[in-house]
Amino acid sequence: MKYLILFILFVIFWAYLKKSIKHNKTEDNKLVKCEQCSIYLPEEDAKKHTDWNETHYFCSDTCEKKYLEEKQ
Repeated sequence: MKYLILFILFVIFWAYLKKSIKHNKTEDNKLVKCEQCSIYLPEEDAKKHTDWNETHYFCSDTCEKKYLEEKQ
């Protein structure tokens, strides 16, 4: 019986630890705003375009092209 209780406590602790680790990973992801359509996405997934020491972020190639066409 005591092994069953220890096993249940271990499973609860493991689930809590796993959730805690997953939560910490999402906190490190910085969100950036697409210059064209204004949606937010993780910086690691965004397309970057640097123009005169200014970095612009885009959610897709299409948004990047539209932004650059409108800028000209």
